[in-house]
Amino acid sequence: FIPANTPFLTLTMQRNIQRFSPSMRGVCSLAMPAPPASVKSAKLVNPKAVDVSFSDGSCYRFHSLWLRDGCRDSTHVLQSSERSLEASPLVSRFPRSAGAKGVEVNAQGTSVQVEWETGSVPKSTFNAGFLRAFADVAGKQLEPTASAAKAEDWFEFIDGKSQKAKAPETLQLWRADDLVIPKFKHGELPSRRREFMMALMDPGVVIVEDMPEDREFDGSVLSRFAMDYLGGLQKHPRRTEAHWTISTQEAILPSNMLHASRGGTNAYDTDKQLCNHTDQSLYGLPGLLLGFHCADGQGNNSLTDGFAVAYALKERKPHLFDLLSRHGMAAGRRLEYYASGPLMFDTNHRVLNTDADGNLMRVQYHESYRTPLTVPYEDFEGYFEALATFYEMVHSPEFQTHLSVSAGQLLIMNNWRTMHGRAGLKGKARTILGGTVTREAFYSAVRTMEQEELGVPPEVECGVPTAAYPYVAARPEARLRV
Repeated sequence: FIPANTPFLTLTMQRNIQRFSPSMRGVCSLAMPAPPASVKSAKLVNPKAVDVSFSDGSCYRFHSLWLRDGCRDSTHVLQSSERSLEASPLVSRFPRSAGAKGVEVNAQGTSVQVEWETGSVPKSTFNAGFLRAFADVAGKQLEPTASAAKAEDWFEFIDGKSQKAKAPETLQLWRADDLVIPKFKHGELPSRRREFMMALMDPGVVIVEDMPEDREFDGSVLSRFAMDYLGGLQKHPRRTEAHWTISTQEAILPSNMLHASRGGTNAYDTDKQLCNHTDQSLYGLPGLLLGFHCADGQGNNSLTDGFAVAYALKERKPHLFDLLSRHGMAAGRRLEYYASGPLMFDTNHRVLNTDADGNLMRVQYHESYRTPLTVPYEDFEGYFEALATFYEMVHSPEFQTHLSVSAGQLLIMNNWRTMHGRAGLKGKARTILGGTVTREAFYSAVRTMEQEELGVPPEVECGVPTAAYPYVAARPEARLRV
Protein backbone atom coordinates (compact mmCIF):
# COMPACT_ATOMS: atom_id res chain seq x y z
CA PHE A 1 0.00 0.00 0.00
CA ILE A 2 1.38 3.40 -1.04
CA PRO A 3 -0.23 6.45 0.60
CA ALA A 4 -1.76 8.98 -1.77
CA ASN A 5 0.44 11.79 -0.45
CA THR A 6 3.72 9.93 -0.98
CA PRO A 7 6.34 12.32 -2.48
CA PHE A 8 7.27 11.73 -6.10
CA LEU A 9 10.80 10.54 -5.37
CA THR A 10 9.67 8.07 -2.72
CA LEU A 11 6.94 6.76 -4.99
CA THR A 12 9.47 6.29 -7.77
CA MET A 13 11.81 4.40 -5.48
CA GLN A 14 9.11 2.10 -4.14
CA ARG A 15 7.80 1.22 -7.57
CA ASN A 16 11.27 0.56 -8.93
CA ILE A 17 12.23 -1.59 -5.96
CA GLN A 18 9.19 -3.75 -6.68
CA ARG A 19 9.71 -3.70 -10.44
CA PHE A 20 13.40 -4.56 -10.39
CA SER A 21 13.54 -7.12 -7.61
CA PRO A 22 16.29 -9.80 -7.77
CA SER A 23 13.70 -12.39 -8.80
CA MET A 24 13.30 -10.52 -12.09
CA ARG A 25 16.98 -10.60 -13.00
CA GLY A 26 16.26 -12.29 -16.33
CA VAL A 27 14.09 -9.42 -17.56
CA CYS A 28 16.41 -7.50 -19.84
CA SER A 29 14.63 -5.94 -22.76
CA LEU A 30 11.26 -5.89 -24.45
CA ALA A 31 12.48 -4.41 -27.72
CA MET A 32 10.54 -5.62 -30.74
CA PRO A 33 12.34 -6.99 -33.80
CA ALA A 34 12.40 -5.03 -37.02
CA PRO A 35 11.42 -7.02 -40.11
CA PRO A 36 14.06 -7.51 -42.78
CA ALA A 37 13.98 -4.28 -44.75
CA SER A 38 13.37 -4.31 -48.48
CA VAL A 39 12.59 -1.60 -51.00
CA LYS A 40 9.31 -1.71 -52.93
CA SER A 41 10.16 1.16 -55.24
CA ALA A 42 12.46 4.13 -55.70
CA LYS A 43 12.07 7.09 -58.00
CA LEU A 44 14.02 10.15 -58.97
CA VAL A 45 11.97 13.21 -57.97
CA ASN A 46 14.55 15.53 -59.49
CA PRO A 47 18.36 15.53 -59.57
CA LYS A 48 18.36 16.74 -55.96
CA ALA A 49 16.00 14.19 -54.37
CA VAL A 50 15.15 10.47 -54.41
CA ASP A 51 11.99 8.90 -52.93
CA VAL A 52 12.25 5.38 -51.49
CA SER A 53 9.27 3.22 -50.48
CA PHE A 54 9.98 0.36 -48.05
CA SER A 55 8.26 -2.96 -47.42
CA ASP A 56 6.97 -1.76 -44.03
CA GLY A 57 4.77 0.77 -45.82
CA SER A 58 6.93 3.78 -45.09
CA CYS A 59 8.21 6.18 -47.71
CA TYR A 60 11.06 8.68 -47.32
CA ARG A 61 12.67 11.36 -49.43
CA PHE A 62 16.47 11.55 -49.38
CA HIS A 63 18.70 14.39 -50.51
CA SER A 64 20.72 13.17 -53.48
CA LEU A 65 23.80 14.77 -51.96
CA TRP A 66 23.22 12.86 -48.71
CA LEU A 67 23.12 9.63 -50.71
CA ARG A 68 26.29 10.53 -52.59
CA ASP A 69 28.07 11.50 -49.37
CA GLY A 70 26.71 8.74 -47.13
CA CYS A 71 27.11 5.70 -49.34
CA ARG A 72 29.10 2.90 -47.68
CA ASP A 73 29.66 0.53 -50.59
CA SER A 74 33.16 -0.66 -51.50
CA THR A 75 33.66 2.21 -53.92
CA HIS A 76 33.16 4.80 -51.20
CA VAL A 77 34.59 3.07 -48.11
CA LEU A 78 37.81 1.15 -47.53
CA GLN A 79 37.94 -2.21 -45.78
CA SER A 80 39.22 -0.37 -42.69
CA SER A 81 35.80 1.43 -42.53
CA GLU A 82 37.48 4.73 -43.42
CA ARG A 83 36.32 6.83 -46.33
CA SER A 84 38.00 6.47 -49.69
CA LEU A 85 39.13 10.05 -50.10
CA GLU A 86 39.02 9.80 -53.89
CA ALA A 87 35.29 9.10 -53.60
CA SER A 88 34.54 11.75 -50.97
CA PRO A 89 32.42 14.53 -52.49
CA LEU A 90 34.48 17.04 -50.49
CA VAL A 91 37.90 15.83 -51.61
CA SER A 92 36.83 15.04 -55.19
CA ARG A 93 34.97 18.37 -55.38
CA PHE A 94 31.64 16.91 -56.41
CA PRO A 95 29.77 19.89 -57.93
CA ARG A 96 27.05 21.26 -55.63
CA SER A 97 24.91 21.84 -58.71
CA ALA A 98 25.15 18.19 -59.75
CA GLY A 99 22.83 15.41 -58.67
CA ALA A 100 21.41 12.02 -59.54
CA LYS A 101 20.35 11.12 -63.05
CA GLY A 102 18.89 7.67 -62.44
CA VAL A 103 17.80 5.21 -59.74
CA GLU A 104 17.21 1.46 -59.94
CA VAL A 105 16.01 -1.21 -57.47
CA ASN A 106 17.17 -4.80 -57.92
CA ALA A 107 14.60 -7.58 -58.44
CA GLN A 108 14.72 -8.74 -54.80
CA GLY A 109 14.32 -5.24 -53.40
CA THR A 110 17.47 -5.66 -51.35
CA SER A 111 19.52 -2.88 -52.91
CA VAL A 112 19.17 0.47 -54.65
CA GLN A 113 21.61 1.87 -57.19
CA VAL A 114 21.88 5.60 -57.89
CA GLU A 115 23.60 6.90 -61.02
CA TRP A 116 25.25 10.34 -60.88
CA GLU A 117 25.35 13.13 -63.43
CA THR A 118 29.08 13.64 -62.93
CA GLY A 119 31.93 13.12 -60.50
CA SER A 120 34.62 10.59 -59.62
CA VAL A 121 32.09 7.85 -58.82
CA PRO A 122 29.57 6.98 -61.56
CA LYS A 123 27.23 4.91 -59.37
CA SER A 124 26.51 4.29 -55.69
CA THR A 125 24.88 1.13 -54.33
CA PHE A 126 22.83 1.02 -51.11
CA ASN A 127 21.64 -1.93 -49.05
CA ALA A 128 17.90 -1.63 -48.38
CA GLY A 129 18.43 -2.12 -44.65
CA PHE A 130 21.06 0.62 -44.61
CA LEU A 131 18.64 3.10 -46.17
CA ARG A 132 15.86 2.13 -43.74
CA ALA A 133 18.25 2.43 -40.79
CA PHE A 134 19.00 6.06 -41.64
CA ALA A 135 15.59 7.03 -43.01
CA ASP A 136 14.21 8.25 -39.68
CA VAL A 137 17.14 10.59 -39.05
CA ALA A 138 18.28 11.63 -42.53
CA GLY A 139 15.13 11.38 -44.64
CA LYS A 140 11.86 13.25 -44.87
CA GLN A 141 8.97 10.92 -44.07
CA LEU A 142 6.26 10.93 -46.74
CA GLU A 143 4.31 7.86 -45.59
CA PRO A 144 4.34 6.41 -42.05
CA THR A 145 5.38 2.86 -41.29
CA ALA A 146 2.65 0.24 -41.06
CA SER A 147 4.68 -2.08 -38.82
CA ALA A 148 5.33 -2.11 -35.09
CA ALA A 149 7.42 0.62 -33.51
CA LYS A 150 11.13 0.36 -34.08
CA ALA A 151 13.41 -1.10 -31.43
CA GLU A 152 14.90 1.25 -28.85
CA ASP A 153 18.50 1.54 -27.76
CA TRP A 154 18.36 1.16 -23.97
CA PHE A 155 21.88 2.60 -23.73
CA GLU A 156 21.15 5.65 -25.90
CA PHE A 157 21.69 8.05 -23.00
CA ILE A 158 25.44 7.31 -23.08
CA ASP A 159 25.90 7.25 -26.85
CA GLY A 160 27.52 10.70 -26.83
CA LYS A 161 25.06 11.99 -29.44
CA SER A 162 21.57 12.18 -27.96
CA GLN A 163 22.45 14.22 -24.85
CA LYS A 164 19.18 13.05 -23.34
CA ALA A 165 19.16 11.46 -19.89
CA LYS A 166 16.84 8.78 -18.61
CA ALA A 167 13.83 10.15 -16.74
CA PRO A 168 13.97 9.63 -12.95
CA GLU A 169 10.79 7.55 -12.89
CA THR A 170 12.48 4.96 -15.11
CA LEU A 171 15.50 4.56 -12.80
CA GLN A 172 16.10 2.28 -9.84
CA LEU A 173 16.92 5.14 -7.48
CA TRP A 174 18.12 3.75 -4.16
CA ARG A 175 18.70 4.85 -0.59
CA ALA A 176 20.69 3.18 2.18
CA ASP A 177 17.96 0.70 3.08
CA ASP A 178 16.90 -0.01 -0.51
CA LEU A 179 20.05 -1.16 -2.23
CA VAL A 180 20.33 -4.79 -3.25
CA ILE A 181 23.56 -4.96 -5.23
CA PRO A 182 23.27 -7.15 -8.34
CA LYS A 183 25.85 -9.94 -8.20
CA PHE A 184 27.21 -12.00 -11.08
CA LYS A 185 29.52 -14.99 -11.13
CA HIS A 186 32.50 -14.42 -13.39
CA GLY A 187 31.77 -17.62 -15.29
CA GLU A 188 28.16 -16.72 -16.07
CA LEU A 189 28.83 -13.30 -17.59
CA PRO A 190 28.88 -14.52 -21.21
CA SER A 191 25.26 -15.67 -20.86
CA ARG A 192 24.16 -12.66 -18.78
CA ARG A 193 26.12 -9.94 -20.52
CA ARG A 194 23.22 -7.65 -21.38
CA GLU A 195 21.79 -7.87 -17.88
CA PHE A 196 25.24 -7.14 -16.45
CA MET A 197 25.78 -4.10 -18.66
CA MET A 198 22.35 -2.70 -17.87
CA ALA A 199 22.92 -3.15 -14.13
CA LEU A 200 26.19 -1.22 -14.41
CA MET A 201 24.17 1.77 -15.56
CA ASP A 202 21.16 1.24 -13.30
CA PRO A 203 21.23 0.80 -10.30
CA GLY A 204 24.84 1.72 -11.05
CA VAL A 205 26.72 -0.73 -8.83
CA VAL A 206 27.58 -4.40 -9.42
CA ILE A 207 29.73 -7.06 -7.75
CA VAL A 208 31.39 -9.77 -9.83
CA GLU A 209 32.27 -12.83 -7.76
CA ASP A 210 34.77 -15.66 -8.29
CA MET A 211 37.20 -13.51 -10.25
CA PRO A 212 40.34 -15.31 -11.46
CA GLU A 213 43.24 -15.01 -9.03
CA ASP A 214 45.77 -12.26 -9.69
CA ARG A 215 48.77 -14.04 -8.17
CA GLU A 216 51.30 -11.41 -9.23
CA PHE A 217 49.10 -8.43 -8.31
CA ASP A 218 49.99 -6.99 -11.71
CA GLY A 219 46.48 -5.94 -12.72
CA SER A 220 46.34 -8.41 -15.60
CA VAL A 221 43.09 -9.98 -14.37
CA LEU A 222 41.33 -6.62 -14.14
CA SER A 223 42.72 -5.51 -17.50
CA ARG A 224 41.59 -8.72 -19.21
CA PHE A 225 38.14 -8.44 -17.67
CA ALA A 226 37.78 -4.83 -18.80
CA MET A 227 38.88 -5.76 -22.31
CA ASP A 228 36.42 -8.65 -22.52
CA TYR A 229 33.33 -6.97 -21.05
CA LEU A 230 33.78 -3.20 -20.69
CA GLY A 231 35.77 -2.02 -23.69
CA GLY A 232 39.14 -1.73 -21.93
CA LEU A 233 40.72 0.35 -19.16
CA GLN A 234 41.47 4.04 -19.49
CA LYS A 235 45.16 5.03 -19.47
CA HIS A 236 46.31 7.77 -17.07
CA PRO A 237 48.88 10.12 -18.69
CA ARG A 238 51.42 9.61 -15.89
CA ARG A 239 50.98 5.90 -15.15
CA THR A 240 52.93 3.13 -16.81
CA GLU A 241 49.95 0.80 -16.50
CA ALA A 242 46.28 1.50 -17.15
CA HIS A 243 45.32 0.32 -13.65
CA TRP A 244 46.24 1.72 -10.25
CA THR A 245 47.27 -0.20 -7.13
CA ILE A 246 46.41 0.44 -3.48
CA SER A 247 48.17 -1.97 -1.17
CA THR A 248 49.63 -2.33 2.29
CA GLN A 249 52.54 -4.22 0.66
CA GLU A 250 55.14 -1.67 -0.42
CA ALA A 251 56.92 -4.21 -2.65
CA ILE A 252 54.06 -4.41 -5.14
CA LEU A 253 53.32 -0.70 -5.47
CA PRO A 254 54.08 0.84 -8.89
CA SER A 255 57.75 1.66 -9.41
CA ASN A 256 57.03 4.93 -11.21
CA MET A 257 55.47 6.53 -8.13
CA LEU A 258 57.22 8.48 -5.38
CA HIS A 259 55.91 6.65 -2.34
CA ALA A 260 56.75 9.38 0.17
CA SER A 261 54.67 11.92 -1.76
CA ARG A 262 51.92 9.47 -2.62
CA GLY A 263 51.32 8.47 0.99
CA GLY A 264 50.49 12.04 1.95
CA THR A 265 47.41 12.23 -0.28
CA ASN A 266 43.82 11.49 0.68
CA ALA A 267 43.49 9.23 -2.35
CA TYR A 268 46.32 6.83 -1.47
CA ASP A 269 46.59 6.98 2.33
CA THR A 270 44.38 3.97 3.00
CA ASP A 271 44.56 4.47 6.77
CA LYS A 272 42.35 7.53 6.31
CA GLN A 273 38.67 7.76 5.61
CA LEU A 274 37.67 9.32 2.30
CA CYS A 275 34.41 11.19 1.79
CA ASN A 276 32.00 10.08 -0.92
CA HIS A 277 32.96 11.32 -4.35
CA THR A 278 33.08 10.49 -8.03
CA ASP A 279 36.45 9.67 -9.59
CA GLN A 280 38.07 11.92 -12.18
CA SER A 281 35.91 14.81 -11.01
CA LEU A 282 38.52 17.19 -12.47
CA TYR A 283 38.22 15.76 -15.99
CA GLY A 284 36.18 17.34 -18.75
CA LEU A 285 34.40 14.02 -19.19
CA PRO A 286 35.12 11.60 -16.33
CA GLY A 287 35.35 7.87 -16.88
CA LEU A 288 31.91 6.26 -16.99
CA LEU A 289 32.86 3.15 -15.01
CA LEU A 290 35.10 2.60 -12.00
CA GLY A 291 36.25 -0.85 -10.89
CA PHE A 292 37.90 -2.14 -7.68
CA HIS A 293 39.32 -5.66 -7.90
CA CYS A 294 40.12 -6.96 -4.43
CA ALA A 295 43.05 -9.30 -5.08
CA ASP A 296 43.91 -9.84 -1.42
CA GLY A 297 42.42 -9.00 1.97
CA GLN A 298 39.34 -6.82 2.28
CA GLY A 299 38.25 -3.32 1.36
CA ASN A 300 35.49 -1.33 3.04
CA ASN A 301 33.58 1.29 1.09
CA SER A 302 30.70 3.67 1.56
CA LEU A 303 28.27 4.14 -1.34
CA THR A 304 25.62 6.73 -2.18
CA ASP A 305 23.31 7.02 -5.18
CA GLY A 306 24.18 10.54 -6.33
CA PHE A 307 21.09 10.62 -8.55
CA ALA A 308 18.78 9.72 -5.66
CA VAL A 309 20.31 12.51 -3.57
CA ALA A 310 20.07 15.04 -6.40
CA TYR A 311 16.44 14.24 -7.22
CA ALA A 312 15.55 14.37 -3.52
CA LEU A 313 17.24 17.78 -3.35
CA LYS A 314 15.26 18.89 -6.40
CA GLU A 315 12.05 17.81 -4.71
CA ARG A 316 12.81 19.31 -1.30
CA LYS A 317 14.79 22.44 -2.22
CA PRO A 318 14.56 23.03 -5.97
CA HIS A 319 16.41 26.36 -5.81
CA LEU A 320 19.50 24.57 -4.46
CA PHE A 321 19.31 21.93 -7.20
CA ASP A 322 19.15 24.76 -9.71
CA LEU A 323 22.31 26.39 -8.34
CA LEU A 324 24.33 23.15 -8.48
CA SER A 325 23.14 22.45 -12.03
CA ARG A 326 23.73 26.02 -13.23
CA HIS A 327 27.07 27.09 -11.72
CA GLY A 328 30.38 25.27 -11.90
CA MET A 329 32.39 24.34 -8.81
CA ALA A 330 36.00 25.49 -8.99
CA ALA A 331 38.45 22.66 -8.32
CA GLY A 332 42.10 21.84 -8.82
CA ARG A 333 44.84 19.40 -7.95
CA ARG A 334 48.59 19.07 -8.25
CA LEU A 335 49.84 15.50 -8.59
CA GLU A 336 53.46 15.26 -7.50
CA TYR A 337 53.81 11.57 -6.72
CA TYR A 338 54.71 10.40 -10.24
CA ALA A 339 58.39 10.08 -11.10
CA SER A 340 57.71 11.35 -14.62
CA GLY A 341 56.72 14.79 -13.31
CA PRO A 342 53.77 16.75 -11.93
CA LEU A 343 50.30 16.88 -13.41
CA MET A 344 48.10 19.88 -12.66
CA PHE A 345 44.34 20.41 -12.94
CA ASP A 346 42.40 23.67 -12.80
CA THR A 347 38.73 23.15 -13.62
CA ASN A 348 35.21 24.40 -13.11
CA HIS A 349 32.50 21.77 -13.56
CA ARG A 350 28.89 21.63 -12.48
CA VAL A 351 28.22 19.21 -9.63
CA LEU A 352 24.93 18.25 -11.28
CA ASN A 353 25.05 17.91 -15.05
CA THR A 354 21.57 17.86 -16.59
CA ASP A 355 20.01 17.57 -20.02
CA ALA A 356 17.64 20.11 -21.59
CA ASP A 357 14.72 18.67 -19.59
CA GLY A 358 16.51 18.97 -16.26
CA ASN A 359 17.14 15.23 -15.93
CA LEU A 360 20.51 14.12 -14.61
CA MET A 361 23.26 13.09 -16.99
CA ARG A 362 26.10 13.03 -14.46
CA VAL A 363 27.15 13.85 -10.90
CA GLN A 364 30.71 15.22 -10.69
CA TYR A 365 32.05 15.99 -7.21
CA HIS A 366 35.11 15.55 -4.98
CA GLU A 367 35.36 17.73 -1.87
CA SER A 368 39.11 17.17 -1.49
CA TYR A 369 39.86 19.05 -4.70
CA ARG A 370 37.56 22.05 -4.23
CA THR A 371 39.33 25.42 -4.63
CA PRO A 372 38.07 28.98 -3.89
CA LEU A 373 34.63 29.26 -5.42
CA THR A 374 34.14 31.56 -8.40
CA VAL A 375 30.34 31.82 -8.52
CA PRO A 376 28.94 35.36 -8.82
CA TYR A 377 28.93 37.38 -5.59
CA GLU A 378 25.14 37.54 -5.42
CA ASP A 379 24.85 33.73 -5.72
CA PHE A 380 27.67 32.74 -3.35
CA GLU A 381 25.67 32.26 -0.15
CA GLY A 382 22.97 30.27 -1.91
CA TYR A 383 25.53 28.17 -3.76
CA PHE A 384 27.45 27.40 -0.57
CA GLU A 385 24.19 26.35 1.08
CA ALA A 386 23.53 24.09 -1.91
CA LEU A 387 26.97 22.47 -1.59
CA ALA A 388 26.57 22.01 2.16
CA THR A 389 23.09 20.51 1.80
CA PHE A 390 24.23 18.16 -0.96
CA TYR A 391 27.25 17.05 1.07
CA GLU A 392 25.13 16.40 4.16
CA MET A 393 22.58 14.38 2.19
CA VAL A 394 25.29 12.34 0.44
CA HIS A 395 26.68 11.29 3.84
CA SER A 396 23.37 11.00 5.68
CA PRO A 397 21.99 7.68 7.06
CA GLU A 398 19.11 8.11 4.61
CA PHE A 399 21.31 7.75 1.53
CA GLN A 400 24.74 6.38 2.50
CA THR A 401 25.29 2.65 2.81
CA HIS A 402 28.41 0.55 3.45
CA LEU A 403 29.81 -2.66 2.04
CA SER A 404 32.91 -4.81 2.21
CA VAL A 405 34.68 -6.26 -0.82
CA SER A 406 36.69 -9.43 -0.24
CA ALA A 407 39.42 -11.20 -2.18
CA GLY A 408 38.07 -12.56 -5.45
CA GLN A 409 35.40 -9.88 -5.83
CA LEU A 410 35.23 -7.01 -8.30
CA LEU A 411 33.16 -3.96 -7.42
CA ILE A 412 32.13 -1.89 -10.46
CA MET A 413 30.29 1.42 -10.25
CA ASN A 414 28.65 3.85 -12.62
CA ASN A 415 31.07 6.71 -11.93
CA TRP A 416 28.62 9.26 -13.31
CA ARG A 417 26.09 8.33 -10.65
CA THR A 418 27.34 6.18 -7.75
CA MET A 419 29.49 8.07 -5.27
CA HIS A 420 31.95 6.09 -3.19
CA GLY A 421 34.14 6.65 -0.15
CA ARG A 422 36.53 4.65 1.98
CA ALA A 423 36.46 3.59 5.60
CA GLY A 424 39.90 3.73 7.19
CA LEU A 425 41.36 0.25 7.70
CA LYS A 426 44.57 0.96 9.57
CA GLY A 427 46.60 -2.18 10.13
CA LYS A 428 44.61 -4.48 7.83
CA ALA A 429 46.44 -6.09 4.90
CA ARG A 430 44.87 -5.68 1.48
CA THR A 431 45.68 -5.19 -2.19
CA ILE A 432 43.13 -3.56 -4.45
CA LEU A 433 43.65 -2.92 -8.14
CA GLY A 434 41.40 -0.45 -9.87
CA GLY A 435 40.79 1.47 -13.02
CA THR A 436 38.32 3.50 -15.03
CA VAL A 437 36.55 2.90 -18.33
CA THR A 438 35.63 5.75 -20.66
CA ARG A 439 32.16 6.32 -22.03
CA GLU A 440 33.49 5.66 -25.52
CA ALA A 441 34.99 2.31 -24.54
CA PHE A 442 31.87 1.09 -22.77
CA TYR A 443 29.53 2.17 -25.55
CA SER A 444 31.82 0.40 -27.99
CA ALA A 445 31.32 -2.74 -25.88
CA VAL A 446 27.55 -2.18 -26.06
CA ARG A 447 27.65 -1.92 -29.85
CA THR A 448 29.89 -4.98 -30.06
CA MET A 449 27.39 -6.95 -27.99
CA GLU A 450 24.49 -5.82 -30.19
CA GLN A 451 26.46 -6.58 -33.34
CA GLU A 452 27.26 -10.11 -32.18
CA GLU A 453 23.73 -10.87 -30.97
CA LEU A 454 22.06 -9.60 -34.14
CA GLY A 455 24.64 -10.80 -36.62
CA VAL A 456 25.43 -7.35 -38.01
CA PRO A 457 28.26 -7.62 -40.57
CA PRO A 458 31.31 -5.60 -39.45
CA GLU A 459 31.53 -3.83 -42.78
CA VAL A 460 27.95 -2.57 -42.38
CA GLU A 461 27.70 -1.40 -38.77
CA CYS A 462 29.95 1.67 -38.83
CA GLY A 463 27.81 4.79 -38.47
CA VAL A 464 24.48 2.97 -38.19
CA PRO A 465 22.52 4.07 -35.08
CA THR A 466 22.52 1.22 -32.56
CA ALA A 467 18.73 1.22 -32.36
CA ALA A 468 18.64 0.67 -36.13
CA TYR A 469 20.89 -2.41 -36.08
CA PRO A 470 17.92 -4.77 -36.69
CA TYR A 471 17.50 -3.26 -40.16
CA VAL A 472 20.99 -4.35 -41.18
CA ALA A 473 21.13 -7.52 -39.08
CA ALA A 474 21.51 -11.02 -40.42
CA ARG A 475 19.42 -12.28 -37.47
CA PRO A 476 16.81 -9.60 -36.65
CA GLU A 477 14.77 -12.16 -34.70
CA ALA A 478 17.50 -12.09 -32.06
CA ARG A 479 16.10 -8.71 -31.01
CA LEU A 480 13.25 -10.50 -29.23
CA ARG A 481 14.31 -10.82 -25.60
CA VAL A 482 12.44 -11.49 -22.40
